[in-house]
Amino acid sequence: MSVLHRLEGDEAIREEIQDWMKMIVPGSENIQTEHQRLDGRTALRFKEEAFEKTFPAHLVSDGTMYALCLLVAVLDAPSECGMTLIEEPERGLHPKAIYELVDLMRQQASPENPIWLTTHSESVVRVLNLSELVLVDKIDGQTRMRPADAGNISQEDLAPLGLDEAWLSNLLAGGLPW
Repeated sequence: MSVLHRLEGDEAIREEIQDWMKMIVPGSENIQTEHQRLDGRTALRFKEEAFEKTFPAHLVSDGTMYALCLLVAVLDAPSECGMTLIEEPERGLHPKAIYELVDLMRQQASPENPIWLTTHSESVVRVLNLSELVLVDKIDGQTRMRPADAGNISQEDLAPLGLDEAWLSNLLAGGLPW
């Protein structure tokens, strides 16, 4: 919450987070941090169109909280260099929201500040390009990684199936698909 509080100081980022949350969470109107005078903590307050008053974070869904956390992680890029690691970005989110968020991650990522996702979700893999997918497999007790485009298959070869189906059927030779 302290990162979100810091990001709220940048009007452009604050508005971008609000706009994304309105798109992902129907009825979302406003999200803001609030300094608690009694204990000095930072609290989250949510406002939805259907309600007159704001309410605390513990009353919103896990998907709403996770979407907000993803946005904060993606939009809080390190200034010079660094890496953002996100595990299971699909958790609690609609597949169309995932599609939009992956596109945002593409826009925010750079060689100096890459964004890495770990997933077992075909919804995430479906929206990737072959060059963006890295396959992870355990062989003889060792975890090995290789780019999905290192084989003899091109993005065009996958067009009839889609990257998710090729991955699930092990056409990319990434080991067991689970």
